[in-house]
Amino acid sequence: MNGLKITTGMLCASPLLLASAIVCLLSPSLLRADQAAPQSTILSYKHPAKASSTEPPSSAEPAGFGPANALDGDEATRWSSEYSDDQWIYVDLGSTKTVTDVKLDWQQANGKDYDIQVSDDASKWTTVRSITGNSAFGWLDYPNLNAKGRYVRINCLKRATGWGYSLWEFEVFGY
Repeated sequence: MNGLKITTGMLCASPLLLASAIVCLLSPSLLRADQAAPQSTILSYKHPAKASSTEPPSSAEPAGFGPANALDGDEATRWSSEYSDDQWIYVDLGSTKTVTDVKLDWQQANGKDYDIQVSDDASKWTTVRSITGNSAFGWLDYPNLNAKGRYVRINCLKRATGWGYSLWEFEVFGY
């Protein structure tokens, strides 16, 4: 096992040696290359998106505020919902993936309370992180999710402003 030979005499002689051997054997740095965790990459870029609502286009933004804008990698476009609570946006990753991290770039019309959810069918959702009392906008990072699903949704429960919810970017990472 990893080139370490321990005899019973050594273990009896030194409990510290035993603890060191266990730590050494369990150390992640000793994993074989074929056992390493997969590299996390962005999964959501330009994937299909749906939303519960979309703010109508305006003369200032005639291209509109559709959900695809939050997944296009362009921080000058955004998804914006109607001016009411209980809205959502989700991305279809195309197949079931392991989701490790979600990053949201909120415009000033941000979510105060919202859930990050996953689903295999876009019908039954599992909450993997709940955010309450948020007052920040800009980039917010939600790492270490370790969730599986084909769809990833931001289920917006309560607005922080009187406007709708507005996301410049919605990024999902994993493998």
